[in-house]
Amino acid sequence: MDASRYEINPELEEALFKYEEQRALQKDISLESFLQSYPNLKDQLPKAIEKLQRMDWLLTTDPESIGETFPDKETLIPSNITKGDSPVSGYRLIKKIGKGSFGEVWEAKGPGDVSLAMKIIPMANGLDIVEIRSLNLFKSIRHPHLLSIFGFWIIEEHLWIAFELAEMNFLEYVNKNKPNENEILSMFTDAAEALNFLNQKRHLLEDGETVSILHRDIKPQNMLIVGGALKLGDFGLARILDEETNQHSGCMTPSYSPPEFFQEKMSATSDQYSLAITYCQIRGGALPFTGNAAEIMAGHCNRQPDLSMIPIHQRWVVAKALDKNPLKRWESCTEFISQIKLANSTPAKPLSRSNRRSIFLGALVGVALIALSLFSIAVMVKPKKPAFDDITLVGHRGEVYCTALSEDGKTGISGGADRQAIVWDLENHKPRFQLNEHTKNVVSIAISKDGHQALSGGDFLDNKIVLWDLVKGEKIKVLSGHLHSIRNVFFLPDGKRAISCSWDCTARLWNLETGSQIQFFEYLDKQDPKNLTLGSPRQVWHMGLSGDGKTMVCCLRDGKICVYDVESGKRTQTLSGPDQVYNSFSMNTEGTLAITAFGGQMQTLKEPYDLKINRWDLITAKKEVLIETECPITALFFPKNTSDLFVFPKKGSPFLYDLKTKLKTNTLGHLDSEVNCITGNDDGTTLLLGCKDFSVRLLKRN
Repeated sequence: MDASRYEINPELEEALFKYEEQRALQKDISLESFLQSYPNLKDQLPKAIEKLQRMDWLLTTDPESIGETFPDKETLIPSNITKGDSPVSGYRLIKKIGKGSFGEVWEAKGPGDVSLAMKIIPMANGLDIVEIRSLNLFKSIRHPHLLSIFGFWIIEEHLWIAFELAEMNFLEYVNKNKPNENEILSMFTDAAEALNFLNQKRHLLEDGETVSILHRDIKPQNMLIVGGALKLGDFGLARILDEETNQHSGCMTPSYSPPEFFQEKMSATSDQYSLAITYCQIRGGALPFTGNAAEIMAGHCNRQPDLSMIPIHQRWVVAKALDKNPLKRWESCTEFISQIKLANSTPAKPLSRSNRRSIFLGALVGVALIALSLFSIAVMVKPKKPAFDDITLVGHRGEVYCTALSEDGKTGISGGADRQAIVWDLENHKPRFQLNEHTKNVVSIAISKDGHQALSGGDFLDNKIVLWDLVKGEKIKVLSGHLHSIRNVFFLPDGKRAISCSWDCTARLWNLETGSQIQFFEYLDKQDPKNLTLGSPRQVWHMGLSGDGKTMVCCLRDGKICVYDVESGKRTQTLSGPDQVYNSFSMNTEGTLAITAFGGQMQTLKEPYDLKINRWDLITAKKEVLIETECPITALFFPKNTSDLFVFPKKGSPFLYDLKTKLKTNTLGHLDSEVNCITGNDDGTTLLLGCKDFSVRLLKRN
């Protein structure tokens, strides 16, 4: 399943924002005249505007005004319902306790004078035969964390549902009781278990068919407290899920709706998406997507969530649950919550042998203590493995895909999934500027030799390179020409030219003073027609530049490594590797040696994966296997003036590998997050890492 299926195209997004802007100003808008400005959207735009109008009444926060904005005003709750009424034999209404976007809720007394809740839903508010099937099923379903339904009746085009009476909803409970994080996670565990129970294909219909069920309206108001326990309620939207992604009709609450909802689809992981939105609100007090109807829709479909309200170590877990592609979310709701708990836990480091010895000797007499002191001193003066200070820089609202470091080590830049580049003051560990020009992920970054300028490259559909003034934090110019994601950018030493490579199968040399392209490079000079559909073997994934700017090296999707003379644009060497993507690449300053590793990218052309770290002699074209790894490598860094190779595996702790002794050491210790990218200075004493948990990590050798 392709996540792009759930994206709104940029022109449609712009049109919707313009439409919302005019409505906010209470201007009369003729759809016919509005469409004249967007002739290419004559089919899409009317449907999108109709959907926005349907969403308006769901976004209303005033409970008294909701009833006035239902889509069908002829089917509102009957006004003659009053306290003491008995719409169903044996049930008596006590008082109205709530009013929502799908009906009213009354406290009632049932048979045996049992307290319960009675919900009244107008049939025209989206209810159909599928909901009736769901309710029939729910009558027989029992789970400790699902609100029990006692019965339902259809009376004069209204559905009446009798169910357990709750004390309050989850949001009210949190505001009143201020539970700690463990208590909140315990309640989310209960909700996740209930959703897993519903989502499993285990529920038997009257005709014998086994089905799974989607709740379709997970939000704090539908997570109810009964006797101190959390239960999921309000099944007015629950639907039977016949396929992995099925058609749906009716409405959800937009702030909690998955992107597939806006394409009139639902998925087996749609409830997980809504649960993740709810977690943000309960844990952090804010929603990841806010604004008017168009902004919320665009946020769910096109934009990275703002997860700044939750702890940084949890963000990558929640971001996965909020993936635009339903198939890339966690396997289940319980796995999602389990991963949050795992992210919260910091494994205690086991006591070393010397520490255990110290504890034992510490219990002995004074002579033994003196001996221990002498031993400790002896140990302290022995050479130790390099150690790094680890400083976390917080500012991004999405995964960090690229980093760059100035030559003096005082300035860093990072770019990522939140579509911005951040310029960092590395001496004070604070953001200096936020650079906002790209409309998609920022996937490549570079700093000029003098530290006064930067280049940033955008992902697919942005396709542009931006030249920045780092003194003022302002855009200088945009370099246009690439047709796909800009994977790498470099300044040449003269500061007047730059090179770039892209998934459009080209590498280009640019004049930064004019913003014009100077030349292509041999073999990487034209788009492959198959590229946008199947992906071309000639896609350029990585690029390196020698210190003198004379040699460029490109890594292609099919494993080829091409060496170029920058001035002529001619290819001087081609090295052939396995037909798979090298996700990690680093080279020396002379342009004679390269290190590659497979990073687990699914765009590879071949399986099984080649889990080796290879060293390539770019002069003789010889390959040497350095290490066979147990898992993909997400990032490599080869400092120019050392024999150290910094290796960051997808799982486990990062390590140093000495290219001379061919020994590896676990110098860096455990990092809390997977590393997407790394850069550093020539001596390997300062490293700048971009991480999956939205953080930038500054590592400084002691």
